[in-house]
Amino acid sequence: AALELCEDRLLAEVNGGSRAEDKVSLEAFDVCAGLSVEQVQALRDVLEIRRYAAGDLIIQMGEQPTALYFLVFGRVSVLVELPNGVTHRLTTCVPGMLFGDMAIVERRPRSATVRADEPVECFSLSLESFDRLTGTRPDLKVALLENFARSLSRRVRGLTNEVSALSG
Repeated sequence: AALELCEDRLLAEVNGGSRAEDKVSLEAFDVCAGLSVEQVQALRDVLEIRRYAAGDLIIQMGEQPTALYFLVFGRVSVLVELPNGVTHRLTTCVPGMLFGDMAIVERRPRSATVRADEPVECFSLSLESFDRLTGTRPDLKVALLENFARSLSRRVRGLTNEVSALSG
């Protein structure tokens, strides 16, 4: 609970409360780092816009992955249900962050539930469209995979630091 409170305060400071009008452009996402203008446009061409109301479940833990999401505006919580039945928030995503990417890379069932905390707009990249990039835009797929790897590595480092801090 203390970590969640601190996270909420930090997100409010850094993101100005994640107001609906604070949309993030596709180019601003870390996963687009190093992409050419043409590659960003090719990515934009395979994305779909998805909108969710506050409280909507975007991803359900245990389901098969069908897409990954680029959060354009709004806030979502990443949740897990603990063995004792208690739901625990792992993190909150704000505009400019991805979610659902782990299951897309691993091709395994979703490891968490993602719920819209407020009205949300995302770009959605379907697994099918991602797979098609192998034949149509291998340069883009390789660049995206490299950026996914960097992003996942940063998350693992963050979790390692968090566990270290909690155990010390």
